[in-house]
Amino acid sequence: MSPAGRPPEADPHASGTSADGASAHEARASGAAETFPRTRRLKRRRLIRPLFDRRRTDVSSLAVGVVRLKWRLVPQEATGERTPFQVGFAPGRRARTNAGRTTLRRHLRETFRRHQHGLFAAMELHPGQALTLMLLFRGNEATASADLRRDLPLALDRLARRLASGGRRAPEAARPASGETERTPDAAAP
Repeated sequence: MSPAGRPPEADPHASGTSADGASAHEARASGAAETFPRTRRLKRRRLIRPLFDRRRTDVSSLAVGVVRLKWRLVPQEATGERTPFQVGFAPGRRARTNAGRTTLRRHLRETFRRHQHGLFAAMELHPGQALTLMLLFRGNEATASADLRRDLPLALDRLARRLASGGRRAPEAARPASGETERTPDAAAP
């Protein structure tokens, strides 16, 4: 057991290294890809506000089930941290109580923490840039945990593939099913 009372593999500080400067392979090997330090949290209003400005053409969006991702690439200096991405979590308005919103935010953070490893490799292809990402929950509070475990890994995998392909849309065979939507700035182009 670690000093925090958790098994060593669940302790975010067990590896003693930071994934911010490491490659994706090194991050996974050291266990750092499963940590979620505060430097990766999206807190700056000047980085969050553009994600919700509908007039911006550099913001992309992707929806899978109960999860919607909104993201944009910014110069790494704009984040103020040496990290490949910063993530914010929005539980939505369906959670009626503060406790419900906190629980949803915790589920979002935990599921993201476990499935963030694909973003490290994708962001290696964008040196000097950082990903600003908002995770939005759009589902029912009662089934949130199961819905997030099902939909968030799929959304993150799709985002990682989009980033790895240079932001181009997925090939025809990999396009979303009828219940899944995808919107990009270049969606109007054929």
